[in-house]
This record gives sequence, structure tokens and C-alpha cells, in this order.
Amino acid sequence: MKIKKNITNSLILLAISFSAAAQNFNPCGNVRYVHVENLATTQISNYEMTFDNVQSFSKEVNVESSGNIAEEITSGNSLTKNTEIGRKNNTPRYFYNNKSNFYFRDVFFDEAMVVIEDQHTWDWKIDNETKKIGLFTAQKATVNFRGRDYVAWFTSEIPVPFGPWKFKGLPGLILEVYDTNNIFHISATQVKVGKEVDCNLVIQKGELTTPLSIRDYLAQKEKLVDAMFAQISSKLPKGSPAFKRDKNCADCGQGVEIFNE
Repeated sequence: MKIKKNITNSLILLAISFSAAAQNFNPCGNVRYVHVENLATTQISNYEMTFDNVQSFSKEVNVESSGNIAEEITSGNSLTKNTEIGRKNNTPRYFYNNKSNFYFRDVFFDEAMVVIEDQHTWDWKIDNETKKIGLFTAQKATVNFRGRDYVAWFTSEIPVPFGPWKFKGLPGLILEVYDTNNIFHISATQVKVGKEVDCNLVIQKGELTTPLSIRDYLAQKEKLVDAMFAQISSKLPKGSPAFKRDKNCADCGQGVEIFNE
């Protein structure tokens, strides 16, 4: 199978609901986001974030229907078809920000890992440019994070410093964010705030007591990749040379986050 990078430049218009009058605003709400990641394949995932004035918790939802979409191109034929590649471990990913620390759970090669993030200074540059996202007026901000330049749109109408994925630190809820190379794009699809919203954050805090550091997390991912190469090599015909992985190859694919810049 030959994989082709699929970069989507068009924006999808999304309906956003707002259920509280400004004068009765309660710093508590619920947001649904769609994450679109364009690397070797296009990965689409959905998250639901609950927040109050001191913390936010984003959990992956509809895991069974999420996955990678690979574009298969048959040699000598211009026709293509999309193939969805799911994962076996449907443990949901999550991101938990309590202002003091930031935790996340990733699922890599079907292994779930809980990680505590490094402390990071979000050096946002806020622009005067604004646009409407649903019923909200959103303002532009830019930042560099782990090797990529991002544009975010936040609304001060919901004055909480939270957003999707690892983004935070703006004076309003982040409704949309994307990198300037169209690799990663996150959009809010629904926003609810107000007294009628259930803002109970359901967090399994027991697994936060022994999280991996970022350094250990990256090391474990390397071990999982090496194990995959070893498994493939074990299935080769007898006498065949084992697959060797060049960890320093110049054209190896990078993830959304570029470490060791």
C-alpha cells in the first residue's frame, strides 16, 4: 500500500450553541472538539472537554469510530480509495489540566500510558484580528509549541484559560487552533455553558499518582517501535536479514510534536 499525505485546506462550518446569558455567566461548561491530524495518514478523533474555573478535563469519545484514514493508490491507476485503520485498544485518551500540573493519557501501539507534562511557558502573541465562530466573537493569537507555529482563536466571552489538546493560557476559551503547515487542526463543534450544564469532572485520579515523565514516555514509545520491528522480522523467511530501523534518518516522518528541537 502506498500512503499519500492528505492535507485539507478547507474549513468546515460548524454550529455552536450558547446556553447562558452573559450577565449570568457561570465559569463552568462543556465543549466538543474534533481533532484532524494529517501526517502519513489522516487521523480524526473527537473529544469532550468539561471545565470550571480551576481545571479542565478532555476525554476522547466515540473511540470505536475514530481512526486513521489511509489513501491507497494502485500502481498504474489514478483511482484511490480510503481505508480506515482502527486501533485494538479502545481505552480513551485524555488531557487533564488543573493549573498546577498537566496530565495526559496516550494510546500508542495499543499501549495506554499516563504522562505528566513538562512545565511549559505559553508565550502567546495576541492579535487584534477577530472573527465570528458560531455566536462567539473570537480573537486571534499565535504561539510556537514543540517545533510548530500555531494560530488559535479564543473568545473572552468565556473567560477561562483552557482549550483543546495541550493548549491553554489565553484569557478566554480556545474554540479553534491549527498549525501553519495544516498538519493539525482542532475545531469546537458545540459549546455549552451555564447553570444547567453538568460540570462534574470524572477523573480517575488514582492513575495520576505514578505518571511517566515526558522523557520516560518517549523512551517507552521507542521501545514499542523497536518491538514492532522485531515482531515483523520474526515472521520473515528463515535466513532473511532482520529489518533495521534507522532512528536518525533525515526523511523519517515526524509527529505533531517535534522533540529535541
